[in-house]
Parts: sequence; structure tokens; C-alpha cells
Amino acid sequence: KYKDECSAINSLLVEERKFFQFKIKGKEKEINKLMAELEEIRNKVKASETDRDYAEEKKLNMLEKKRVDSPITAVREFGLNREEELVSRILMLNERIKAQDDTIVKLQDDNIILRNKNQDVIDDLRNAVDEDSNQKIMLLRHELEDQKEVHKQLKAYVGEVLRNIMLTNPQMLERK
Repeated sequence: KYKDECSAINSLLVEERKFFQFKIKGKEKEINKLMAELEEIRNKVKASETDRDYAEEKKLNMLEKKRVDSPITAVREFGLNREEELVSRILMLNERIKAQDDTIVKLQDDNIILRNKNQDVIDDLRNAVDEDSNQKIMLLRHELEDQKEVHKQLKAYVGEVLRNIMLTNPQMLERK
């Protein structure tokens, strides 16, 4: 009976360990999914920046074409327009650099948060498994102590019964 109970408890421990391992794998999949989403966002940011670069290049090409198409107008307006164009381009590039820096900082923060969440989940699952295992070990120890006590009492009782039989009716114990 004791072996059956120990076997049952061991089976239960194995099942619970498998369950927690399954939960850990699920959390790892969730983390991988979040990392993939983060990578997708990064790719979208890069694509957006590429589109913006293309639009800026197209605008510059149109301005260049306009200047080439009308050389006389270009010569007259070249000084002021070129200066305005360069100042505008510098401001636009500065804004673009600032936006990229902000995006990088946000992505780094998101990455740190994801790493911390991942570590917290792993720690929680490990602690849950350890605590649960320790509780089961304590339960098994208590049950073992209880069974030892019952065994001791049963042994004393059987000894007392045999003594009584030997005193009152010893022929019952003789082999035939």
C-alpha cells in the first residue's frame, strides 16, 4: 500500500513537472512571437524611412530638373532657392535623425521590457515547480511518519495478541 501511494505521488510529481515544462514552452513561444512582432515593427520602420528617403530624393530631383529646364530662371533664383533648399534639407535631415533616435530608444526600451518579462516568467515557473515539489516532499514525509507510527502500533498490537494467545491457548500456535 505504501509503495502504491509513493508510486502515485511520484506519478503525480512527474505529471506536474511535464505540465510546468509545457507552460514554460508556451511562455517561450509567446516571447518568440513578441520578438517576431518587434522585428516586424523594426522592418516597418525601415520601410517607412526608405519611402521617406525616396520621396525626399524625388523632390530633390524635381527641383534639380526645374533648375535645369529653365537655366535663366535658375540662375536668378539659384542663390536664394539653393540656400533655402539646403537649409530646408538640413532641417528635414535633423528631424529624420531625431525620429530615428527616438525609434531606437523606444525599441531598446521594448527589448529590455521583453527580456525582463521573459526572466520573470522563467523565475516564476521555476519557483512554482520548486515550491510545489518541496510541499509534496513534506507531505510524503508526513505520510511516511504516519505510516511508521501505524506500523509500530500494529506490530505492538500483534505482539500483544500473540502473548495473550500463548498465555490462554498455546496449542493454537502449534503447527500440525
